[in-house]
Amino acid sequence: METITTDARLAFEVRELYTIARNWESNLAFTTHETALLRKHINALIRSGMGDDRRTKALSLLSRISRITFGIAKVKDALPAHLKMLEYLLSGSADRYTLELVENHARLQQRNDAVFFLFLKVKAGLQLLNEPEPACV
Repeated sequence: METITTDARLAFEVRELYTIARNWESNLAFTTHETALLRKHINALIRSGMGDDRRTKALSLLSRISRITFGIAKVKDALPAHLKMLEYLLSGSADRYTLELVENHARLQQRNDAVFFLFLKVKAGLQLLNEPEPACV
C-alpha cells in the first residue's frame, strides 16, 4: 500500500473527513427514523385497502425500505472503525496516512449516498401513492 507523508494540508483533510463521517452518523439516525415512519405509513395504506396496482407499488416501496434498512446497517457497522482511525490520525499518534483511508472513506460515502438516494426515491414513490385514485367512469 502506498504511504503518503503527513503535512498541514493532509491534517486539514483528515479533520474534514472526520467531520463528514460524524455528519453521516446524524444523517443515518435521521434516515432510520424517517424510514420507520414511511414503513408505518405504507403499511397503513395497504391495510386501508387499495387497488391491486397501487398495492403492488406499495409492496415495492416496502421492499426498497428493506434495502434502505440493510444499507443503513452496513454503513453503521463500518462507521465506528473508520471514525476510530480518523480519531487516531487526528490525535497525532500516527505520522503517516495511507490511501486505504481515502479508499475506505470513498466506499462509505458511496454506500451512504446510495442509501439516501433510495430513501428519496421511496419518499417520491409514497407521494405518488398518496394521490387519490382516479374515479371509475
